[in-house]
Amino acid sequence: MFTQNILYSHEVWIFGDSYMSCASPARWPYWIYKDSLNFLCDGLPGGKSIHSYDFLRTALTVSKPKYLVWCLGMNDGSDKYITNVSWLIYTEKVKQLCKKNDITLIFGIVPTCPKVFNKYKNEYIRKSGYRYVDFEKVLFDENGNWKNGYCADGVHPTEEGAKAMAEQFLKDFPEMLHYKKN
Repeated sequence: MFTQNILYSHEVWIFGDSYMSCASPARWPYWIYKDSLNFLCDGLPGGKSIHSYDFLRTALTVSKPKYLVWCLGMNDGSDKYITNVSWLIYTEKVKQLCKKNDITLIFGIVPTCPKVFNKYKNEYIRKSGYRYVDFEKVLFDENGNWKNGYCADGVHPTEEGAKAMAEQFLKDFPEMLHYKKN
């Protein structure tokens, strides 16, 4: 019989792709973890929404968070003339799952980069009525370009970019500060 694992007992779950890591200072969750804040971090490099959705469904058979921060979309593919369909399908499924389980869903704005255009995903998030962490607000300049020194490789943030993202995360989700490690 499978018993509840302590990892799943956190009230805040953060799901994402290669932007998620508590081990690298070039990833924003590292700075949250370094501040002794307590959360489950599921980062799957190259992961798509479908993969994280499947893992989320499985994890919910073990435990349930109070908050889910959903930061996926980069690997689902670019928006062309409309919101990427695969991303939209799984975003809707995540919304339904959170509603069914009484979980507060918070989206993460998916930065646009030279390789992946995420404008329509982000418009959808901003108009959704759900809370969101506006990572573009700190990563981009007034012309919509990555700020100098914040992008490492055309896709991922530098350490400075990750620090700025962590600060924005705490501004847009201040409840996180209530989850200090003992």
